[in-house]
Amino acid sequence: MISPGRGSDSGLTLVEVLVALAIFAVIGLAGMSILDTVVRVNRGTEDRLERLAEIDRALLVVGRDMLQAEPVGVGLNGASLTLMQSGGDGPRPLRYALEDGALIRALPGREGEVIQQLLDNVSDLSWRAMDQGRGWRDTWATDDPAPIATELTLTLPLTGRAAEARIVRVFSMPEGARR
Repeated sequence: MISPGRGSDSGLTLVEVLVALAIFAVIGLAGMSILDTVVRVNRGTEDRLERLAEIDRALLVVGRDMLQAEPVGVGLNGASLTLMQSGGDGPRPLRYALEDGALIRALPGREGEVIQQLLDNVSDLSWRAMDQGRGWRDTWATDDPAPIATELTLTLPLTGRAAEARIVRVFSMPEGARR
């Protein structure tokens, strides 16, 4: 039954058009909100993955240096580790320490010490060494026999949080350093 005054070919009323536009606007806003959330989560994930890659690279360098350590000259004072590393010109001292909030690797160069920053944004760093009796020590004299292993503890602030992360890595000294 057709109501009087309205023909079969009449269009939509203004109210119907406004309701349809409002529905599409709400759907569009919901879609944009979801897209914004996905982009922010993706950006945060990329930042965290980049930080993990930086940490992994730094620990890889330290691990490789430990494998090339000579059986003499290992020194430790808690926050700094010095060891002798094999090189083309003979053994050379290599030092790891925390300087200006960064884990650094220092080697002697022609014009003084060459410092390589391995990892930035480090809150705290400590080293320990395992002696022949399997006990951990916070200090190690360079004239003592080389340790069996060294332990590096890094304290890193977590991005966007008040908490900190603690990373502990134990490096076995090479067989030659265990004499």
